[in-house]
Amino acid sequence: MDEKLGGTFPPPAPRTGTSPRRPLLGDLLIREGLVTGEQLEQAVEIQTQLREYLPLGQVLVDRGFITREQLEAVIQRYHRKDRLGDILVETNVISEEQLERVLEHHRQVGGRLGETLLKLGLATELQIKKALCGQFQIPFVDLDEVTIDPGLRPLIAKSYAQRHRVVPVAKNGDRLTVALDDPCQYSVVQDLRVSTGCTIEVVSGTAAAYDRAFARLYDGSPSTTGRFITALEQADRERTRREEADQAFVLEARKALADLREFDERLSAEEARHADLTGLIANLRASCGCLSRQLQDVATAMRSIGGLQAQLLEAMGHVQEEQAAIRRERELSSGVLRALGEHCDQLLEERRAIVASLESALSRLRNGQPV
Repeated sequence: MDEKLGGTFPPPAPRTGTSPRRPLLGDLLIREGLVTGEQLEQAVEIQTQLREYLPLGQVLVDRGFITREQLEAVIQRYHRKDRLGDILVETNVISEEQLERVLEHHRQVGGRLGETLLKLGLATELQIKKALCGQFQIPFVDLDEVTIDPGLRPLIAKSYAQRHRVVPVAKNGDRLTVALDDPCQYSVVQDLRVSTGCTIEVVSGTAAAYDRAFARLYDGSPSTTGRFITALEQADRERTRREEADQAFVLEARKALADLREFDERLSAEEARHADLTGLIANLRASCGCLSRQLQDVATAMRSIGGLQAQLLEAMGHVQEEQAAIRRERELSSGVLRALGEHCDQLLEERRAIVASLESALSRLRNGQPV
């Protein structure tokens, strides 16, 4: 492929918060057994090192890991063309909410999603075409910067190229690079494979750039006419750039207006919240007044309680003195009781000794022994 055919489409920004709606292309290719995990990692590493973005599928094809036919078969089988809206969201062209509204409008009126986005003014042709290239895994190129070899003209008949909006732009061995205005025309790619016997590589650009490339290859004329056509092409390119700039300005203005409306809604909500807070503060101040009066009553009650506590402490002192006197009396009574107990024990011992003496004397008297 010509070195000027490097893509300029930035890689999609990663989605956050939700998972992708469909499996990534690399996962699909591994699932189909067309590439290995090691090959996929190698292709991703190459893709990240490129100065200008190339779709992952194109990198895999360039490295010879898969063929263009296998890539297209997987894309068709899994309907990845339905992801145009997702890619526009991922690249921050539109929001999720805008996509939902566009899809609802699209279901009602039909047609192509890109045309619906253009009619609603939500995206420019350049943004949509770059998203389409990312969706179909083909490079987006600026066809105005590509030098087309006039010798490629016989490879594709002018009538066929005009009818299907396809232009040959480069040839390297048996690899023919063609620019398709509509990158989803798989039947055209199949026809060109058969008619040219070449492996077909597809690129795409804007519709206006395609028209100019077609004119350069098939309608090229010398001298004054050629210079006049060149001047017209330059004027058309300038007009296209201005239109794209105007569309981008309109999109930015709509976004700014949406942000302003959102800010106004937030401000209204904050004003309502401020009013609620003002009422709440007034209620809190009234409550604080009531609490202050209640605290004064509590302070008065506390002073009364303090007096009662002093009286209670004095009464408790008297009680403690009485308790000490009672303890002393109890200790004295315990001493008396101990002395009485000891005296009683002594009397009992003496009584037992007397009884024993009397019993001994009585026994001797009974036996006639002297006492």
